[in-house]
Amino acid sequence: MTLAKFLQRNLICKLYCYIAPKILGGQKSITPFSGEIGVSFVNEIKKLSFDEVIKIGQDILITANGVK
Repeated sequence: MTLAKFLQRNLICKLYCYIAPKILGGQKSITPFSGEIGVSFVNEIKKLSFDEVIKIGQDILITANGVK
């Protein structure tokens, strides 16, 4: 099951997102939530509550709660 499917079914209660100061991309690049997540309009967005932001070396760790 992809991460998008977990998000679509509201099965994620805590999300850890690491951000590195690097750019990787292209037309066929995969994103963390590749696939249909069931959001077509702004009023359908999945809401998060940021819990913590930590700098680890050059990277950043964001912890979020309440994926709805």
